[in-house]
Amino acid sequence: MALAAAMAQAAIAHTALSSSVPAKGAVVESPTALTLEFGAEVKLARVQIVPADGESLTLPLDRGAPPSKKMVVTVPKPLVPGKHTVKWRAVADDGHVMTGDFTFSVK
Repeated sequence: MALAAAMAQAAIAHTALSSSVPAKGAVVESPTALTLEFGAEVKLARVQIVPADGESLTLPLDRGAPPSKKMVVTVPKPLVPGKHTVKWRAVADDGHVMTGDFTFSVK
């Protein structure tokens, strides 16, 4: 039982996003890129920006990029003012799939 709990904790430990630019809850001008930083090296599988009242935007990813703790993803067009949710999906070297989201607002 203790071993299973320890393994579950290890899996959870690398599921979190360490930091982002824009930061969670930030109010910013429309960003030209997102920076996502993780606790372990991952490969991004998908990043979407979902505005509160509009159509989601799937961001282009470099599928050939090596795993990394820090990734910069280009935002190909200006975002409308308002609240936006970033939804991401990443895969760790061990195959563990991680998902998460955070919100920020555009002035």
